[in-house]
Amino acid sequence: MSRILFEQLLNSGDLRGIDGVDVVIKMVQNQADFDLLFSCLKTKNRLIVERAADAIEKITRQSPDYLSKHKATILSYCHIAQNKELKWHLSQLLPRILLDNAEFRDMSQLLEQWARDRNESKICRVNALQSLFDLSQLHRKSQDHFILLMDVLEHEDIPSLNARIRILRSKLQRTA
Repeated sequence: MSRILFEQLLNSGDLRGIDGVDVVIKMVQNQADFDLLFSCLKTKNRLIVERAADAIEKITRQSPDYLSKHKATILSYCHIAQNKELKWHLSQLLPRILLDNAEFRDMSQLLEQWARDRNESKICRVNALQSLFDLSQLHRKSQDHFILLMDVLEHEDIPSLNARIRILRSKLQRTA
């Protein structure tokens, strides 16, 4: 297994597709394989980065522990990410890693910026909002602020954001 093989498998089609992602996911059997896939995020090829991030997000739904040794890199990438595809996948990863209080505040502020930024893609904004919800479940003191953020975003009347807000409000009511 090699990073080059992963890059070759992920480097076809266009940004809207997921060519190679399912094949790569099946190839990752352990931490070493995951680490090779994670190293694909360092390439300058936007397509490979997006596909690798997609595969990483899908793999860590079941195996979030694979992310622990990459925590510092993930936090760093959150601050430097420019491409919407990487941002929306990074948003999804944040609730899967253990954040100390300072990291939680930093990432919450960043996710809130992404969620509020009307120039961000709708998917990025929705995923940032979802991640803020997930983090608020781990840090209950942040829930009031999260609810206020939903109130603000709801007034923008963007269907995808409002749909997610309805889902999140429903989940909040069930946990109250």
